Amino acid sequence: MSSKEKDHRLMEVQTTRFGALELDEHRVVGFADGIPGFPHFTRALLIEVENNPDYYWLQSIDEGDLAFLTVVPWSFFADYELVLHDDDQAAIALDDAGDAFICCLVSVDRDKQLFTANLRAPIVVNVAVNRARQIILPDEALSVQAHLA
Repeated sequence: MSSKEKDHRLMEVQTTRFGALELDEHRVVGFADGIPGFPHFTRALLIEVENNPDYYWLQSIDEGDLAFLTVVPWSFFADYELVLHDDDQAAIALDDAGDAFICCLVSVDRDKQLFTANLRAPIVVNVAVNRARQIILPDEALSVQAHLA
């Protein structure tokens, strides 16, 4: 096997939402701590929502029926700010802020046709090494159900 083949190992993942996905294992994002409430959610794929680059699916690699809708917060909340503690940065080996991709989990109330974002607990991904962590921010003024317009 050549070094190029070793660098691009493909894997197939069966998902409920997207069917069978063939992906490069280097695109898999690792969550060492899981996600609160989902401790087994340790490997995922970020999938951009077609025709809407503000939204991404965070699809579990290990549980095909588990996917979370996320949103890039600045698309709706221009003044959104977060400060990462050193231990959070270390957990995902984040040395350069330019390597951070930040998104927030979205809740959907289908009956009310209401979408909200959890600004208090963003997902921070170090795209340089594909490590991620959900950060619980101490700022109680940040909403866990901020309305998306």
